[in-house]
Amino acid sequence: MKLIRHLPLGFILLCGLILMQAGCAHNVPIKKDATADIRRLFPPQKKINARVGFYLSEDIRSYVYSQQKMGMTFRMEVGKYLVPISKEMIAALFEEVVEVTSLPPYVGDYRPSVEAVVEPQIIYAYGNAVGTVSGYVESTVLFRINGYDLSGEFIWKGEALGQSRSQEMNFAVVFLSEMEKVGEVGYQAGLDAAKKIVDDFERNKPPEFYSLLELKTLPSKKSKQGERSDLFQAYYDKGLDLFKKQEFEQAAYSFSRANELNPEDLLTQFHMAICDIYTAQKSKALARLNAILQKNPSDKKLAADCTQWINRLNDPLRVNLVFVKDAAGVPTAGNQDVLTSRLRGSGMYVPSQSPFTLNSQNAEASPDWQRYLDQSYKDGAKLVMLVSTSGGRNISNTPNDPGGVSATIFSVKSDVKVYGAKTKKEVGGFSLTNTAARIQKPDGQGEQKIYQGLMEANSDRVMFSLLKNDFF
Repeated sequence: MKLIRHLPLGFILLCGLILMQAGCAHNVPIKKDATADIRRLFPPQKKINARVGFYLSEDIRSYVYSQQKMGMTFRMEVGKYLVPISKEMIAALFEEVVEVTSLPPYVGDYRPSVEAVVEPQIIYAYGNAVGTVSGYVESTVLFRINGYDLSGEFIWKGEALGQSRSQEMNFAVVFLSEMEKVGEVGYQAGLDAAKKIVDDFERNKPPEFYSLLELKTLPSKKSKQGERSDLFQAYYDKGLDLFKKQEFEQAAYSFSRANELNPEDLLTQFHMAICDIYTAQKSKALARLNAILQKNPSDKKLAADCTQWINRLNDPLRVNLVFVKDAAGVPTAGNQDVLTSRLRGSGMYVPSQSPFTLNSQNAEASPDWQRYLDQSYKDGAKLVMLVSTSGGRNISNTPNDPGGVSATIFSVKSDVKVYGAKTKKEVGGFSLTNTAARIQKPDGQGEQKIYQGLMEANSDRVMFSLLKNDFF
């Protein structure tokens, strides 16, 4: 009793609190006024005149940072405050922001009307209460924004470390009634990172994004007929420019906007059909081309071009697939199934029924390889693809704060070489890598799902690369 009499009252209260709540879990409330805070941090400025997709993985949405402190577990629902922060941050950069449900490339029915997609990621999170009876709360978050074009190509990365620290506080009082002060610290760290990313974007103006998206001639209003005509021409010209650069996914968006303004223009519809071809939408392309011909266009070259493309689409390319067996990391068999299915499903290719496999990484030196090329040509194949797939994971590089949580970076890489079955010579090739960052550690089934998604994305990009290089 003598000892207790000499102890500070705050410490006695804190000990009592710990004894009462040891083993309990406490959710830290989060302040969520991101709209007002972002607008305060980033006053109105010239935005890129583009419609950009915004993708948030479930990993981000559901992320909860937890920490053991004085026998209690404190949980901060980080995803709840990073979702509104990242939305408002991206809205500060682009004229229109649309939430999308997946990352590009887009194959099939789901094709959101956007020109690019950005994905926020949490690479590192840290929080701590420093002190015993009193002290301060500190928080750190490493925030990353990835930007992709519609072919799934990585074109921009914004990354910043956000930090925040509270004023001196009485932990006994905070733990009893003022937990929102703890949440405020994490929220401010997220805002700090967001501000740094936006400032860096404005300062450096990433050339990949600006060259892809910015349309300086685009009128801001379209109330008058003349402005509406100018708007159509602006979208059409931008689509044509992207088309010539073989950026077919991007061109398709601009042509679709032009078509909304002038649905009777046959040249716009023709270019939309060709974009459909190069983005693996065979049925849609055939429907557009036939619809143009049914209108009996006076432009004879346009009619001839439509007929030529229809004939080409009705003669899918025979392609044989060869997979290297000992690719490390990701099961080759899984990639075989995914890529074969994707090529067959496009209607643009007739892949071999039973993919051939080789044991050696140096496949071209194998006698089996030469024999397979000979047999492929005899069987009527036009191309032979040699595919090697590898995958892996590593812990992201993070700050030196002790006790934080680092994201795991998963990756799948596909190396593809394309050979002419007749000439037996290499006629093209490409290497494609897709990654996914996960701050929450997945179980075995979850990890397999991540790899499956990455293999599917890589297979779609392989198909788009074949089309882009006129291998069809």
